Formats: sequence, structure tokens, C-alpha cells
Amino acid sequence: PSHSTLFLPSDANFLSEAHCFIRSVCIELFTSTDHHLTAGGRGARPSHIGQVGFRCIHCKHQPRDHQANQAVSFPSTRDNIFESVRNFQRVHMESCRFIPPKIKVTFQDIIHKGNLAPKRSHKLVRAYYSQAASEIGLVDTPFGLRYKDECGYKQRPTPSLEMLKIMEAAEAEEKVGSKFVEPITKVKKRDSSKNDSTKKSSSSSSSSSGGGGKAAAATNDVKYGKFDALASKLTKQVILNARKESNVFVHPQDFPTISDFIFLLFHQLKPCKPTFHKKRRRVSSSTSNSASIFNLEHPTNAIVSMPFAGLCCKHCQKNENENANGMYFPSNVECLGDSSFSQTFLLHLMNSCDHVPQDVKHALTELKNLAREYSASVKRGSKKAFVAKVWKRLETYAEKN
Repeated sequence: PSHSTLFLPSDANFLSEAHCFIRSVCIELFTSTDHHLTAGGRGARPSHIGQVGFRCIHCKHQPRDHQANQAVSFPSTRDNIFESVRNFQRVHMESCRFIPPKIKVTFQDIIHKGNLAPKRSHKLVRAYYSQAASEIGLVDTPFGLRYKDECGYKQRPTPSLEMLKIMEAAEAEEKVGSKFVEPITKVKKRDSSKNDSTKKSSSSSSSSSGGGGKAAAATNDVKYGKFDALASKLTKQVILNARKESNVFVHPQDFPTISDFIFLLFHQLKPCKPTFHKKRRRVSSSTSNSASIFNLEHPTNAIVSMPFAGLCCKHCQKNENENANGMYFPSNVECLGDSSFSQTFLLHLMNSCDHVPQDVKHALTELKNLAREYSASVKRGSKKAFVAKVWKRLETYAEKN
């Protein structure tokens, strides 16, 4: 690996001086070995050999029991690196007795002097940390952080397109006078001028700058669960594969209309017909997607309604002889769109089905974590419209089969 620290030249233009100091002087990257898995004493341990971790440069050769808290960390993904560095700053910098006094004094002077650079929102700083890790060769895997060259990825030239998008978003944040950068009174003073020439010049400058508009669009994408600028390369590839592969329920043209997570989750479904045992157990209300069958559980053999078709996990339902787990027969479109359906199916993919590829599991986990971290919400009416399409496609499949 070409980097032993987190520091990049672009840090000075984006991060505070305190962050730059820690990234360049106090923390280094290392690749875990069998020794790190079996070493005694307290402190963080890797989950797998080869996992990349972060440690204090100054106490790395000390016995684990002599190291202060947060001396070593193993972020599970690039998105967690920011929190690991913050914990190092808050806990380890003060308590580590092996950091030279000169370095501690320099760091305290930086803190007391304050940050002269524009203050960034935490979301942007976290996104920068994540992408910067990618720039120095780190990649998310189901086994923790690893170097790209070890995983078969080709190192791209820096700065990448993703990093440029983050930079553009930071510039847009400054230009619009966000609460983190500039008081609202300054914005009002600028807006108080109402002559036409001012309006024309401002509109022309905004259209010519283009980057601010793109950055705002990228921020909106994140808000509604579209994480192209933040997701790992592995997750992006999984989504790209899904977009190329149309199935009965999810079509490529659905992708822009719904969050990445919902698109990928529903892409793991395929249609199925109720088995004999399902017919015995199921008594559902009559819908357009139903047929009359005999209820074998009732002594009167009363006729009840059973859906013609349902949805099932496409990974564990590869042949009709397999166990009928992972099959769902929603009685109406509201049941299909209910959050409990998504949660139940996600649990099945993660814990019950042995056939789900690890990269798909990783992508679903990462997208769910990104949605939670960035407080992403479903665009009003988008999920309802998408589920209605899925329901209509299920009905069409039932009519044809």
C-alpha cells in the first residue's frame, strides 16, 4: 500500500487544521495479521486477517494493556472512519502518555486558536473522510476495510469524480449561506436589491457555474436515498448489475423513481405460485389476484380465496423442491407496501437464505446504514407509486399464468 497515514493534499483545503494534524501526525494505517487476532489484553481486534485498521503512531509498539483507550480501531466501513478519528481525538489524544509533549502542546495550540477555515457540516466532513479513504486505496468488503489492490480493484487517479462532487457540495454550502457558514442577515442584504440588472447577472452566474447546481442535485439525491456519490465501489457494482437485469417486478426504468435500497431489495424477489402446504395454511380475503380453492383445514371443506401468485426470494427458490421459506402472498397492495414486509424480507435475506451472494448482502447493509446516517427519507408518494407498479405486475403475471 502506498499510504501509511490518512492524510491527503486536499485535506488542507477542506478539513480543519486539527483534523489535518491528527490525520498526518498521530494516526497510521496497518493491515492486521494473525497476531492481532490472537493478541491478549484489551483493545479493539480485527474480525479477519488482512483487515485494515487505524492506530496511534506513538504507542503502537507498547503492550496492549499499556495503551490508552481508542489506541486502535477497525472501522467496518469507510463511512465509519470519521467517527473513529473523532473518538481518537476525544479520548486518546489526552490520555496517551506516549505522545511526545511537543506534539500535545502543538495540538492544544491548534484547538485554542480555533478553525479559520469555513465550517463544514458533519455530513460533508463524513462524506469527505469516506471518499478520502477510497482515494488512498481502501475499499469496503464483507470482511471490513481492505486495500483495493488486494481485492482486484484498479486504483483510479485522484481526485476522483466522487471527491469533486463533495468539493462542489461544500462550495455550494458556502455560496447559499448555510447556517454553518454565513449569517442569514448577509443573505437578506443581497436579496434586498430588486433591480432587473442584478437579477439577470445573478441568474446568469448561477447557470454558468453549473457545479453548484450539480452539488445541490447531489444533496437532494442523498436526501431521497440515492447514494451514488457515497456508496462503495462494491455496492455501486451490485446496483449497476441490478439495473441491467430486468425481472418481473422491477424494471430498469424504476431506478430513478425510488431509493437505492428499495430498488435493490425488491430486485431480490421473483414471482411464485402457492404450494400445496401454503394453500392448506392460507385463508386470505378475495382480491383480483386470487382463485377459489378448497380449505382443507375446515371440516366443511368451505371454498376460500387463495392468491394465484406471490413473491419469493429469487435466491432460495431456484427449484420447486426447495423449502417454501421466503414466500409471501400479500392480500392487497397495502400489505405489499407496508414496512413490515420490507423488514421481514430483509431479515430473510440476511439471516435465513444461504444462497444470497455476499456482495448483495453487503450492498443492502451499506445502503440501509447510509439511509440512517444521512436521515434519508422516501420522496413523498414515490414508494406508493412504485409498490402499485409491482402489484400491477404481479396481477399481470397471475393472469398470464
